[in-house]
Amino acid sequence: MSTLESIVDAWFLKAIEVYPETARGGMMKTGDRFRNPVSATLRASLTILASELAGEMDIGAVESALDAILRVRAVQDCTPAQALGFTAQVRGVIDERQAETEFPYLDQRLAVLTSAAERQYAHCKQDLARVRSREASRLRELQPRMRQTL
Repeated sequence: MSTLESIVDAWFLKAIEVYPETARGGMMKTGDRFRNPVSATLRASLTILASELAGEMDIGAVESALDAILRVRAVQDCTPAQALGFTAQVRGVIDERQAETEFPYLDQRLAVLTSAAERQYAHCKQDLARVRSREASRLRELQPRMRQTL
């Protein structure tokens, strides 16, 4: 197993700590995107993020990977700190594996990653609020019609 794979595996285990213990067991059992889409998406996105932290740091690839994670977390019942906590967890994983040399400019890249994640999460929460607001408006519009049919 390469160092990068080891880091992704450990980062994944840290990132799923926000879920209840019963859910975590299922997330570790399969990476099948059909049987466990949240787990598969999280693992694939963390792989991309780790590669970018170690490599070119293509902001488009970073934002795309963050979007996949944060769209799911925005609708789940977790605090913003829990939703975004995975961005800070990678630092500890890299330190534990003494792999700092494989991640040039790590502190600067983590700052970019964290900032992009915060922006993306805020955007997802705004989108979700708009969807909920439109749904509430539709329900208010439908209520008089529903009473007429009863």
